[in-house]
Amino acid sequence: MTTRPAGRTSVAADALVEIGGVNHRSGYDFTREQLEEIQGAKLFISSALDSYGAADAAREWYGWARQPKRLEIFDGSAHGTELLLTTEPTAKPLIELVVRFLEQ
Repeated sequence: MTTRPAGRTSVAADALVEIGGVNHRSGYDFTREQLEEIQGAKLFISSALDSYGAADAAREWYGWARQPKRLEIFDGSAHGTELLLTTEPTAKPLIELVVRFLEQ
């Protein structure tokens, strides 16, 4: 997840869609302050059993972010963009969710 550009006033992002990101590991360490700076609608997505901890990160970021925001945890263990693979049952519902979110 690239929160730095979205959290800067020079970038006028209408929405942020975060899929399967991690926090406090693998070189990623986003803070409450960084998430609070992000304007616009925010959608945090993960699978429930993501072995990299993305569900925990999505919940943490959702808790830190200002409204408007949404959290969606899908069944399964796919990580990140694996949720979009056509072999995953999450692919179609995830695409539909993101499209509806962006249309709003």
